Amino acid sequence: MAVALEAVAAATEGRLHGDGGLAVERLVHPVEARGADDLIFLMEARHAAMLAASPVRAAVLPQGSEPPEGALDAWVEVEAPRYALAGLVALFEPGPHAPPGVHPTADVAGDAALGAGVALGPSVSIGR
Repeated sequence: MAVALEAVAAATEGRLHGDGGLAVERLVHPVEARGADDLIFLMEARHAAMLAASPVRAAVLPQGSEPPEGALDAWVEVEAPRYALAGLVALFEPGPHAPPGVHPTADVAGDAALGAGVALGPSVSIGR
């Protein structure tokens, strides 16, 4: 799933530097970066030097960090890295999506009111 860096900035409440339209595919630890479409997340500024040898074009860096000259096309600077990580996880790993409907094994009371678009999975019991 391609994510524009401007969406990364919004999800982390960070400050965008560079091309906000730059698309990234995966959120990775610096040592796991394999390609230009990976997004590196750094928790601490002291690790910014690792970016010089990385193939990535974008990163999320703690406030006050500067990437090595020419290492990145764009980056997002965040004030609170741990808080930002929560936003990144939600953006890149949104969790399972269940289609709307009631699974045949779900047990729903006759007087239960279900909202539009609700998804009830296997063996769910509502109102009993």
